[in-house]
This record gives sequence, C-alpha cells and structure tokens, in this order.
Amino acid sequence: MRRRAPAAAAAIVAALALGGAGCGGDDTVPAPEGAAGDDVEQIEAVTASFARAVEQKDARAFCDLLAPNDVEKLGRGKTDGKKECLVVWGPKRNPLFAAESPDLRVAAVVEIDSGSATAKLATGGELAYLREGGGWYVHLAPAPASAKDPTKD
Repeated sequence: MRRRAPAAAAAIVAALALGGAGCGGDDTVPAPEGAAGDDVEQIEAVTASFARAVEQKDARAFCDLLAPNDVEKLGRGKTDGKKECLVVWGPKRNPLFAAESPDLRVAAVVEIDSGSATAKLATGGELAYLREGGGWYVHLAPAPASAKDPTKD
C-alpha cells in the first residue's frame, strides 16, 4: 500500500503562505501579554530549525521538529511513528520540500496557552506549536475538511 502525506499537508502549505519574502526591520518578535520570554525564544528557535530542515529538504530533521504525539499517530499504535514520518514527510512526498525556500520567519507569537502556541509568520501565514516534554514542537493540526491535499491527484 502506498502512503501519502497526511491531509495536514494541505493545511500547512496553505497556512505558511509559501509566497514571497518577508519584510525586514525590527527583529523583536511581539508576544502575547504575560507570555514568558523563554517560550517566545524557544518557538523562534524551533521555527528557524524547521525552516532550515525545509530549505535543506532534510526529512529526519523535519520529523524531529514535529510534536512527538503527531509523529506517534503516524505509527497507528504499531510503532513510534518515526519510520512512517520519514516516508510520509520524506523528500519525495513532502509538499514543503517541493516549494522554493518558504519564508518561515516568525513575525509575532500571537497566542501561548499552557501547552500550545500559534505564531504569525512573516508571510502572513500561521504555524501551530505544542509543548511536549518541556520543549516546543511544530504541530501539524488536521486540515480543515475544505482543504485540498496537494499530494493527491
């Protein structure tokens, strides 16, 4: 059976607004009131690593930056999902790897809850995060029902 990138791929591609370069200017990332500076810095660092993984088409680094629970779901209860992640989000199937170096810089962290966060990207798109095991990871939220999976014909 052939595996396809999950429907979340459509949402990610759409949300990241893979268009043009972001704006220059002040490098200070605005954060929600009461947000811990460490959280904002960690989210920026995870996003920078995620951008590098996408730019370098590095499936292993890409999967390492995804929320462990999201990766585990790919294993469907049979494995930890790491191998499946490399297949599903690998260079041949990952729609982000097909794009021209998307601008994934954080413009503002717009929401931080106890275990989740959302950042607005320089392109205007958004990226979701989950806190697991004391660290922040990229969260591949399920795609809305109306989103078309770009990996399907």
